[in-house]
Amino acid sequence: MIPEVSKPELLAPVCNTEALYGVIRAGADAVYLGGSRFGARAYAENLSDTELLRAIDYVRLHGKKLYLTVNTLIKEKETDKVLEFLRPLAENGLHGVIVQDMGILRLFRSEFPEVSIHASTQMAVTDPSAARLLLSRGVKRAVPARELSLEELSAIRDTGIEVEAFIHGAMCYSYSGLCLFSSMLGDRSGNRGRCAQACRLPYRYRQQDVRYPLSMRDMCAAGQVRKLIQAGVTSFKIEGRMKAPEYCAGVTEIYRRLIDHISEDRGENEEEKYINEAVERLSGIYLRSEVCGGFFDRRNDGSMITLDSPSYSGSDPEVITDIRERLLSGPEKTGVNLSLRVRAYEPARLRVTGRSASGNTLTVSCDSSQNAEIAKKREMTAEDFEKHLCKLGDSFLTVESFEADLGDEGVFLPVSVINELRRECVRRFMDKVKGDKIA
Repeated sequence: MIPEVSKPELLAPVCNTEALYGVIRAGADAVYLGGSRFGARAYAENLSDTELLRAIDYVRLHGKKLYLTVNTLIKEKETDKVLEFLRPLAENGLHGVIVQDMGILRLFRSEFPEVSIHASTQMAVTDPSAARLLLSRGVKRAVPARELSLEELSAIRDTGIEVEAFIHGAMCYSYSGLCLFSSMLGDRSGNRGRCAQACRLPYRYRQQDVRYPLSMRDMCAAGQVRKLIQAGVTSFKIEGRMKAPEYCAGVTEIYRRLIDHISEDRGENEEEKYINEAVERLSGIYLRSEVCGGFFDRRNDGSMITLDSPSYSGSDPEVITDIRERLLSGPEKTGVNLSLRVRAYEPARLRVTGRSASGNTLTVSCDSSQNAEIAKKREMTAEDFEKHLCKLGDSFLTVESFEADLGDEGVFLPVSVINELRRECVRRFMDKVKGDKIA
């Protein structure tokens, strides 16, 4: 059996909140996504600032991690804005930020030391010397150029830096951070998140037929999972921040099963069967008409190019429907237990208890902002309090049990105070969740 410490992180792309809930349900260990600014996918749907804060709460609640893409070159006049953008996210428990710009890397390391810094594939890291330089700058993880072999990835990992490697999805013809084609041809820089994908356009050489000589096949590394684990790759990354939620969740689920199966080391015959099943399933989820295994064990050759057509081959309606019905049904809520004690002339006390994703029992207690009173007309019942305290709305929590100790005096508390008590307790509970460390 492959040691548990060697089991890689499965990192899934997120295009919107629907995809976020889907990939977590599908088994992602971590997600990466962009905000409204400074990401290399300016034309993706991306999340608003408010949605990003809620996304951090959600992944924390489920014991997962969230990495934010700030993987473009930043102009000097934008420095204050990018710090302003990241600050509330860092304060809310952001796990890591993926960066391209070395100046921004230095600023982030200084301003937000609690947030892990990951070097984007846009940096085109290709050898151990680059990894050592990044380590000296406080970088925890590098996403090397996709053109590297297994041996080259292993050599980078031997420096002590974590390696995050793409295993599935679209590929670039050029080193990601070194491609100026879109910028030169159409004034849309890929290093500013606005790549026009000129490599997907048709071209003609002299009088020959129109073809697509720069359009890469999609990567599908299902058959390379064991070798990538043995090479010491820390994180298996799925490309697709501009893809549909069905793609994000469906591909994540397939690689989750494959990684788990290979990590359990059930034998080569069984492993080959799993790989074949994975590839067949993946073929029904928005893949191009042709795929390749990436650069892990080969260099450039014609079999990596979609000469005849760069378009997608469509998808299997049954596969997509199945993914939608099982994985895209909204957020999975975490159950909590509520306990209320109310006495006249004293603040009401609400206790919220639940288990974190790490298995720890978390408990918070809150007192109401004003004392309960003796009821002058109708006294409040346990059902009255339950009606207001169990309405947790969009908090990602759901009440599993409620109990109330109201004494014998016949008490009353304004509804506004009860609602305030509920909101404060939920906030404190989520703060405690964010303080529960993830390995």
